[in-house]
Formats: sequence, C-alpha cells, structure tokens
Amino acid sequence: MSRSSSPYVAAPARYSPNKLSRRLDAIEDIAVPAASHMSSITEVFSNNSTAIVTILKSKQGGDIAAPLQQAMDALDALQRFQPFIGIAVVAFKAVIGMELKRRANDKRIGAVYFAILDMLSVLFELSNIKEIDRPDPNGGTVRGRLIASLTSAKEEIKTAANSIDKYSKTKFFVRVFKSTQWESELIAHTKTFGERKKDLKFALEIHTAVAVDKMQYQVAEMFKMLTKVLRNQSAKEDELKKEIDKNGGFDKVISRDDVLLTLSTKYEDKDMIDKTSSVVKSKDAQKTLDASLRRELQTSVHDDLKANQKLFDMKFDAQTAQLKEAMERSADRVISALSKGPYERVEDPDFRALWKDERWRSNVKARLLILSLHDYFTTPKDLPGPETDAEQDSHENLSKLTFIGSGHPEEWTLEYMGPLYITPLQDAIDDDSSGFVSINEINEFTREKYEGKIRSLIKQMNEMKDAILDDNKASVET
Repeated sequence: MSRSSSPYVAAPARYSPNKLSRRLDAIEDIAVPAASHMSSITEVFSNNSTAIVTILKSKQGGDIAAPLQQAMDALDALQRFQPFIGIAVVAFKAVIGMELKRRANDKRIGAVYFAILDMLSVLFELSNIKEIDRPDPNGGTVRGRLIASLTSAKEEIKTAANSIDKYSKTKFFVRVFKSTQWESELIAHTKTFGERKKDLKFALEIHTAVAVDKMQYQVAEMFKMLTKVLRNQSAKEDELKKEIDKNGGFDKVISRDDVLLTLSTKYEDKDMIDKTSSVVKSKDAQKTLDASLRRELQTSVHDDLKANQKLFDMKFDAQTAQLKEAMERSADRVISALSKGPYERVEDPDFRALWKDERWRSNVKARLLILSLHDYFTTPKDLPGPETDAEQDSHENLSKLTFIGSGHPEEWTLEYMGPLYITPLQDAIDDDSSGFVSINEINEFTREKYEGKIRSLIKQMNEMKDAILDDNKASVET
C-alpha cells in the first residue's frame, strides 16, 4: 500500500463483472438451508406415489417404472439431508435398480413395491423435527428409534425382493398352479410393510402430533387396496383356471402327462420355456418336460424361495456395492466442491485467505470485512511446514500470507483500518452502497490497488530522471 496518489495516470474504467460471475453470485445469494427444499421433494414423492396407485387401480394397468424411479429419486434426495435413513433407502434403491433392468410390468410386483414406498413415506416427516437426537424421558432419541426400525425394514425389503425375483422368473403356467401360495406370500409382505410403517410412525410420535387411530385406519385401508390388487386375476389367468377345472382340477392335471403338456405349452410365455411342441417332440422329450414341470409344480413356494436366496443375495450385494461406490464418488465430488467454495473467485491472495478463513459466501457486511481485515493483518501467520495439508491447497500463494506487525514498513496502514475510518473505507469498497461487499466488488477494489502501485512506480521513475547522468538518459528513455 502507498500513501501517494498519482496525478500522472487517469483513473481506470469501472470494472463490469462478467455474466458468469454475476450468475455465481446469484446462485450463492439465493442459496437457502436444505430444509426449505423439503416441500418440493415431498411433493415429487407424493405425486409419483399417487400415479402408481392410479396405475395399480386401473383395469388397463400400465408401466410404473417412471413414477417408481421418480419417487425413488425423491427418497434419494431426502437421504442427502438425513444420511442415516440410507439403511433402508439404499436397500430399496438396489432392488429398484434390479427391477428396472428386468422391466416386468406386473401389478402384483408393483403392489409390493408400493407397500415399501408407502412405508418409507413416513420418513418425510423428519423435516418437521429439528432435534432428532434430543433424548426423550426414557433416554431414547428419534434417530435411535428410527435406526432400529429401518434396520429391520432393510431385511424385510431384501426378503420381499427375493420373493419378487423368484416370482418374476417363474413360468406363467406354474404361477397359476401356485397362485394361492404366491397370493399369500405377496400379501404377507405388504402386511409386513404396513406394520413397519406403524413402527416408523411411533418412532416419530414423541415429536409429532400423530393421531394413532387415524394412522391405523390409513394403514388398514392401504392394505385393503393392495390385497385387492394382489388377488385380482387377469383374463389369461382366469382362462387357464377354467381349463384346469374342465380337466378335473390341479391334482388331475398334474397326474396326466398329455393334459399337462398341452396346457403348459398353450399358456406358457414363449420366452420362458424350452420351445416345446407336442407335434415335433419325441416321447422321451415329452416325459422329461412332464417330469420337470411336475417337480416345479409340486415344490412349495417356500422351498422355491429358499433355493433362490443364495443367487439373489449375490445379485443384491453386487447391486448394493455398485450403488455405494457411486454414492462415495458423488460424495467426494460434493466435498471437493464445498472445500473450494466462493473464496476461490477472490483474486487478491490476502483477501482470498481472509474470505476462506471466515467462510464467507458471495458477499459479506462491509463493516465486518473492514474490522476482520484489521485483525487479519495484525495476527501472526503460521507458515505451513513440509508435508502439511496446506501443500495440497490449489492456491499455493496462500502460504505466504501478509503480516503487518511491529516494524513492518506498512505498519502505518493499520491506523486507517480502525473504527474511525470504517465509513470512508466502506464507501471506497462498497460500490453500490448496499452495506455488503460482494466478491466482484472486492476484486474491483484490489485491481485498482494494483493499478495504484503501477502509477506509483511510474511517478518514482519520472522523479528519478533528473538524477540520471546525461550519457545514460538516451538508453533509459529507449
């Protein structure tokens, strides 16, 4: 800094911040606490949940993949604000990931997935609770109770997903033969998630005005709706059951090779069977098919699920690991972005260091800036030694911070950073008189500071011309 002002060079033109800088400032200025975004996230979840219910209730049916993914995205966003709910949310996300690859457009599968969504919908009430770690009279906390319930929910989601995985892989003909067992299995899952929803509600009850009777009614009504969906038979299922009844019922059909082969060939999904035709297959091939079908039809759903569990666990674990790896990479990017912060846009190294230390965003109160600047210049700086975190700082010049202490040639400037000079300093820096100093304003101010140094050097050079020997003037002037 210099006492001198220069009459030799015209004042520089006003700096006009570019579009990117203004946009960055605008983004920073409108940034609000995460909680304020909860209403829009909750709305996304609610709207897509309603869309799924509409599809499940309609006679035509439809693809729930899109609203299911949107609802999952809302849960994912909620998890960013409350990471501990990932215990169950990540498990469900892994299951949805596998389902979207399979794209099995089946209402029964959709009903189970919706039961899980409905259970997890309770978690959006966390936005109404400010102190999830405040102990209740018994020493428990909302977080502690939710973690216990969500840990159980994770295992229940995984169990239900194994059922869905096996159900999806089961031939249509076999499903119909085991329709009563599958109906009971899938209904049991929806009931489990309804009960778990109650547990989650009770975990929040100490902090929210939840009407227990109303909640019990809502869970019961939801279970009734999902049970109706699960018990509803398609036209193709009804037709096959009539044919089975016409041939003497399930037991009779299983015992008759010819009927079993005819019906299984007629009603099976083409992409799920060995392309078998009673016309072109030999007797041995028919007997092998009959034996295979008979074993499959006579094996209980419970045993089917046990046999499927190991393979499913491998797929589930792989999907979960992939998700967690992606989440870690995303977290690293977020941390990297946050660790940089707005201070990186401050050009002057001293102001940049101050901006970083104070964790200011895109602007700061002018009075606070001036007082903080005085403290900054009078506080000794510990220069980082070798192999410290500071060596990794992208701005290495921050390690050479200015300290204006006793005996420093510019110690005189500290007087002009005191309370008596706040107003003129504020006028000089706060270009729009808003009471705040933006990054653009501080950059403009410091650019003028450096321009002033150049003007001072030019003045000194002009003043030194008289002291230069005549023989040397020609060389200096060129």
